Amino acid sequence: MKEGSEVPRRGNVPKREILPDPIYNSVLVTKLVNSIMLDGKKGVAQKVVYGAFGIVEEKLGKNGLEVFQQAMEKGGCPFAAGRPPFAFSGGYWPSQERVIS
Repeated sequence: MKEGSEVPRRGNVPKREILPDPIYNSVLVTKLVNSIMLDGKKGVAQKVVYGAFGIVEEKLGKNGLEVFQQAMEKGGCPFAAGRPPFAFSGGYWPSQERVIS
């Protein structure tokens, strides 16, 4: 084996079960928190996610978790597919209208 390879020396390592989120009781929210987390700061990531859900509830009047689940079912964000931000036609966002002069 090469030096620095990611193979464990003592056999197979089992996958860990992801526990549901303590507030929304959702594994999907836990995965979102874990993807936002930097340098092991889980509390900071939770504040960011819960704050975003709170803003969604204020502006839309819907449950933040339900809106997040609907967004994930519809395909999430355009960056989830690995496309760069301006991979759309002409370098414009899909919601912008082109101004032809």
